[in-house]
Amino acid sequence: MKKILKELWDDPTRICMYLGYFTGVITALMGVLAIVEGFIYNGFGSKGWLTALIGLGLVGIGALCLAMFWFIWNVFKPWLFRHLHIPI
Repeated sequence: MKKILKELWDDPTRICMYLGYFTGVITALMGVLAIVEGFIYNGFGSKGWLTALIGLGLVGIGALCLAMFWFIWNVFKPWLFRHLHIPI
């Protein structure tokens, strides 16, 4: 915990990365839970498949969130800082 707080103090933009990862992982887990819940509680009928599809959408949104914040952190931030002549 101390290490994370020190990293945030040294580079406040890291909070964007941590929030992105947290949001993506939680959303993907909610999607997996919706898929499982759709089949357990609603069976394999149309209701179960609809709930599972919604869950799959949540998994996709979570993965997109993770990818977006990874891209911002690893690709866009160094490019932006290099062009603004800010030391990383």
